[in-house]
Amino acid sequence: MTNSIYAEIMREYERDRDFAKKKSEQARRDAYRNCPKLEEIDGEIAKTGLAIARLALSRDSAAQLSKTRKSHTVLTEQRAALLKSLGVSGFAPKYKCALCGDTGFVNNKRCDCLKRRLSEKFYNVSNLGAILSKENFSTFDLDVYSLVVDKDRGISPRDNMRAILETCGKFCDAFGKTAQNILFLGDTGLGKTFLCNCIAKDLLDNGRSVLYNTAPRLFKAIENIRFNRQSSADDVMPQMLNEVDLLIIDDLGAEISTVVTNSELFNILNSRLLDNKATIISTNLDLNKLRATYSERITSRLIGYYDGMRFFGKDIRQMRKYKTANAV
Repeated sequence: MTNSIYAEIMREYERDRDFAKKKSEQARRDAYRNCPKLEEIDGEIAKTGLAIARLALSRDSAAQLSKTRKSHTVLTEQRAALLKSLGVSGFAPKYKCALCGDTGFVNNKRCDCLKRRLSEKFYNVSNLGAILSKENFSTFDLDVYSLVVDKDRGISPRDNMRAILETCGKFCDAFGKTAQNILFLGDTGLGKTFLCNCIAKDLLDNGRSVLYNTAPRLFKAIENIRFNRQSSADDVMPQMLNEVDLLIIDDLGAEISTVVTNSELFNILNSRLLDNKATIISTNLDLNKLRATYSERITSRLIGYYDGMRFFGKDIRQMRKYKTANAV
């Protein structure tokens, strides 16, 4: 899916370039029709330009070269005057992006316009939509977490969350440079999904492809494909699972666990590990419940290849309501 999106954008660039060139040529033809003298001068400029190039290679034509250059200058000045009288600045194609000329690259590096196009496309297929405007690193509120130190853990929920937040920031900064996977563990309402969205927005804004799915919806889509009940939205699922830069599986354990779901989960995890593709998984299950729910092949990969981050504290949704109510 990543490759097909990229190819689609390159085709869009090609169409944009063709449109700009056709519009430029049409403007040239219109100007020539309104002012035949301009076409004549353009022809003479082309001839003198070739003559200058030829004479520059000759050792015995300095005087002729100087004379031809002067003629070329006069013609260029006459052309500029005619264009001004026609209210035309020139006939160079006017691309949507003047920086890259609608190629997507500047000095072999992605132009900002390509990054924006990629980001927009990836947003559309990420399954996240408008939620990221509300749930992102800039809106993450540490104040909803308690400062009371947990006796068993020796740290407060807020300090624990601050450390997790810092680690997630580093994950985004290093994305693509090092292979890394994350496993969020903790009860419901502690910010796991919110933090998944924070990471997703950061990467999407930097032109990375992200696919978010809850475990129940993901495995339902896979089941639909297996039994030929897929919708158009399900059609691209297998390719996206393999190609997307970051896959987020939220609420693992909430799906109906079957032999099929366990098999598909293993295939997803294993394939992405082999391809060095990053995955984030969040779950309300602790490690013991994960072991009881999933096969050893799955849990060994989650424990061995994922950075586990444990969330604890009170339900922050209730804390947000309390904070909002007291702020009114």
